[in-house]
Amino acid sequence: MPKTIKNVFELISSPRNIYGAYLNARQDKRYKKDVLKFSANLVDNLYRVRQRILAGDFQPGPYFEFYVYEPKCRLIMAQPFEDRVAQWAFCQVLNPLLEKGYITDSYASIRGRGQIRAVNRLHYWLRIVDKKNNTPCYPMEKVLQTLADAGWVCTEEKELAKFEKPGRKRPVLLNISRAMLSPNGLRELEQRARVTFPDAPEVEKWYSLKLDISKFYYRVSHEVLLRELERKISDQHVLAWARANLCNNNINFGLPPGKKPEEVPRDQRIPGRGMPVGALFSQMFSNFYLNPMDQFAKRRLGIQYYLRFADDTIILSNNKQQLHEWKETLGGFLNEELQLDLNEKVCIRPITLGIDFCGFKVWSNHIKMRKSTALRMKRNLKRVMDEYAAGEMDLPQAKEVVSSYMDLLSRCDSYELRKAIFGEYSDTEWTEGWFVLKHNSAKIEEHGE
Repeated sequence: MPKTIKNVFELISSPRNIYGAYLNARQDKRYKKDVLKFSANLVDNLYRVRQRILAGDFQPGPYFEFYVYEPKCRLIMAQPFEDRVAQWAFCQVLNPLLEKGYITDSYASIRGRGQIRAVNRLHYWLRIVDKKNNTPCYPMEKVLQTLADAGWVCTEEKELAKFEKPGRKRPVLLNISRAMLSPNGLRELEQRARVTFPDAPEVEKWYSLKLDISKFYYRVSHEVLLRELERKISDQHVLAWARANLCNNNINFGLPPGKKPEEVPRDQRIPGRGMPVGALFSQMFSNFYLNPMDQFAKRRLGIQYYLRFADDTIILSNNKQQLHEWKETLGGFLNEELQLDLNEKVCIRPITLGIDFCGFKVWSNHIKMRKSTALRMKRNLKRVMDEYAAGEMDLPQAKEVVSSYMDLLSRCDSYELRKAIFGEYSDTEWTEGWFVLKHNSAKIEEHGE
């Protein structure tokens, strides 16, 4: 039986913890109006937050609602800054204690893990299961002979040998720096050159099962969540805080089954369901809510390659039928125990097609940025160029955006994309990219007036 969390309210309500909550809540937002207003009278405001917590006044104020449309429409609910400080006071104490009961391969909203760690973990697993298929084993002499017999002509012999065939518009580039080709490389070349290599080794087939929960944040059952919290937490002050934030007197969070956020007016949202997307406690509770599924998959079903980031779950297996059985079993567990449903995005595909996960597409031998992610990045960079040209954004702000995207690009195989956007400058190559920060004097004067 896991240890319960008890007697933490004194730590949560301590002045030191509340001041730390303020520092966390203002991170990257310290120059916003509500943060500046709170900070202008910091001592009194922190005292008021502490007195509210001590008095059991956990009911948050009204949310500010807005929609975001990338990659899909989401209803975001933002809280007043004072309520965010109070939430940080609870979450920064509770979350590390709850994390101790999570599986190793749960990555969302956990310090030291996150999106990039999840992608790297999946890539590591793919390299393991696909190692035989990426190990060179087929003689290059047979490759060259088979291509020649099929009418391919070698037109260039350097590090990359270029083969062309009459009537084919696209040449085939074949890396001849190695003595042999791997089964994966051989299979790819067969498809591109439309040839069949004699005695080609068989490729061991592995598949991925991607589970996605339908409208997860809007369909979380308050009854189930509070039941699980009561099993884990015995501190009644903490449970009262959780009830006050879930069962908000000012607003309902739930959506009817099959409905999208933009289709349901505020007065038609259902009680007893949902959590506000954008609230800190929603991130913490989402991991806690799905932890029973993680434990069931690892302990009861014995799934080795199981990874979850928020409500997206990836499972790997070389048995396609086994994946179908796990899909049905986990779907039934979600429905019966957690009152959730899988959506239409659930699919089983060969890993050779790549796995869409956390904004990237992951293969066993490389990682690419997903096309939709790259498109959003380009749009945002063009917006930065326009705002900087008009004087609506200063250089430090622009550099911060660029640095964040450069860091994201450095996490995957994105040389050509980086080169197209930012250019390439070296001793041997000088390529201009389309991203340039340049002031437009006429726009700045017009904006200044």
